[in-house]
Amino acid sequence: MTEQWCENIWVDGSFDVVHFGHIHKLRQARKYGQSLIVGVHSDEEVSIIDLFLTFDLRPVLHRDQHLLQILRNIGKHPVFNENERYRLVSGLKFVDKVVEDAPYHTTTSILDENQCNFCVIDENIANNERTEEVRRAGRCVIAKQAFKISSQDIIERVIRMHAAIHNGEDH
Repeated sequence: MTEQWCENIWVDGSFDVVHFGHIHKLRQARKYGQSLIVGVHSDEEVSIIDLFLTFDLRPVLHRDQHLLQILRNIGKHPVFNENERYRLVSGLKFVDKVVEDAPYHTTTSILDENQCNFCVIDENIANNERTEEVRRAGRCVIAKQAFKISSQDIIERVIRMHAAIHNGEDH
């Protein structure tokens, strides 16, 4: 899509452990339209286990059996439940509407249902199958990641800090 202004713009995500990268993306997306509609994935769509597969925490977890047990108890739930995430995102001043239980795959039908002209997707998922339909339809804007931060990074920091404190180390 060439940069243009439109009526409604769509962004979706889990928005678990919201950070300044999320905020930046939403602010940038808002510049493309009169209204920013944000789809937030349900707890069922979000799996905390997927976060832990992206980096190797085995050394930390091996040393800290208590933390390992906590992670096992978390199961497949996000850090913040869907109602907390819905409220958090709806409280952002540049978000006009939150769509609860948004599907993981962004489709033209979800854009049409919400009267959105385009969606904004991160460059790191621009070639991902979950955005293929909207890319082929020419109904997406690819946002450059201004900050190399992710929810996974934050969770990893917290786990490593917990392990360091638990083991009497400086973090």
